[in-house]
Amino acid sequence: MTDLAPLGVRGSELTTHRTRLGRDLLVLRYAAEPGEVDPLALRHAHAGLDRAHRPDRYTRVDGLDDPAVLGDPRPPLATAYRQPDGGTEAVVADVWAEVLGLEEVGADDDFFELGGDSLAVVETVAALTVLYGPTWRGDLPLELALLGVYRPALVAAVLAPAEPGTGAGA
Repeated sequence: MTDLAPLGVRGSELTTHRTRLGRDLLVLRYAAEPGEVDPLALRHAHAGLDRAHRPDRYTRVDGLDDPAVLGDPRPPLATAYRQPDGGTEAVVADVWAEVLGLEEVGADDDFFELGGDSLAVVETVAALTVLYGPTWRGDLPLELALLGVYRPALVAAVLAPAEPGTGAGA
């Protein structure tokens, strides 16, 4: 494991968290004072690790004997959190949060920066297809909207400019 002491981490351990959909996430629990460690520096420190050893989530705890909770509302991102608007944007954010094993997802959060990968895309497409059908905004295949082929893979961008069923061909 990477030496995190230079980043201000007093101790760390890797744990596994199973999401409600049965997906295992690798979580690095680290002991540090609030604001002492730059979460983006933690992510960068692990960027070179192979997928099997790279944490999906980072959770700061006061001490490693704290209960194993995933208290962070979302992983560290450069994008500030913005609450999803009501309606479809909130539903999409909730689905992303469930698939990715997060407590919450912001409207401007990038799917892949949140830890999304090809398996998570398949799970997300399946969940949203149940809710909205196989197309998005009329004729755009849902999986293309999620992958960001036409737009960034953000909750708000996937929904812009129209809600499902209001676009061409609806």
